[in-house]
Amino acid sequence: MGHRRLAVACAIAAGTLASVACGSLLGGDQDDAPPNASVADAADEEAAAVTVSSDASQIPVDEGGCHPPGIVDNGSRTLYGYRSTTAKTLDGVLDDFSVTCPTYVLTRATTAYIFESDGGFGDPTAKVYVEWEPDTLWIGVDVSGLTPSEHDAGTNDDADADASAPLEPRNNDSVEVYVSAKPDERDSDGLKTQWERQYILDFLGNALQYIGAENVPTSFPDSRAIARSNGYTIEMRIGSDVFLPFTLGRKLGFDVLLNVGTFQRNFGFLALQPHAVCGYSCPDGSFCSCNYPSGSGGDTPAFDTLLYAPLTLR
Repeated sequence: MGHRRLAVACAIAAGTLASVACGSLLGGDQDDAPPNASVADAADEEAAAVTVSSDASQIPVDEGGCHPPGIVDNGSRTLYGYRSTTAKTLDGVLDDFSVTCPTYVLTRATTAYIFESDGGFGDPTAKVYVEWEPDTLWIGVDVSGLTPSEHDAGTNDDADADASAPLEPRNNDSVEVYVSAKPDERDSDGLKTQWERQYILDFLGNALQYIGAENVPTSFPDSRAIARSNGYTIEMRIGSDVFLPFTLGRKLGFDVLLNVGTFQRNFGFLALQPHAVCGYSCPDGSFCSCNYPSGSGGDTPAFDTLLYAPLTLR
């Protein structure tokens, strides 16, 4: 059964993101999109609240050498990942990360973008850690300030939401991670290439990856999750050939999305890097990866790799 995908189109104007009504489904195979997908599809949704912040006060900085991320009002972010100083075990427990040096702390105040179709984003905190070894990129996310919930496929009227639907971790409380192995070689129109990966990981331990231009979901075995009453942790490792080796000073493209609640009705992004309007046009009534639906200049990292932030390995 096909995966329904709706991009979120958000205007970038005068250095800020304007509030618009957007659809709420992200990620996955754009070829399975409905033929008449458009902003009108979101007419039944409540208006989306889009926010951009430059408040770095909630991002702790360790005087022993942490590099605080750079964040500005236009959605741009500058990020750093740190060399791992301890042996790591893939178990969902993040005590083997340097917890005093998060790569980013995602909150309502520090998101580049928040979408709330039912006002349910709330006030969560997601501490994001990126550490590296020569053969592995380790990513940990510690989410707190919410009660994780699972989407009940039997109660939703979406065509794909039934007992026979494929695994959709994005429909639960979950984290989406986007990485580009060669950000300087990204497609000029933001399309995924062989260098990009998208991962969707929920609090139950379900995980999918979308690899390059094929953009077809496959299982991702290298992640673990631990749920608790007020949140959850996710740990993952990346060591595929396209990313190796990881070295001091190397730059990657990186972004994170936090899904709050079920069915992707409330979420926030770490970064929305400004970039030139993509080169091709997207006529109304069609489904495009960038400039959806008609050259507005804003989209989501699931459909536009140019939105990923630069991340430098330190």
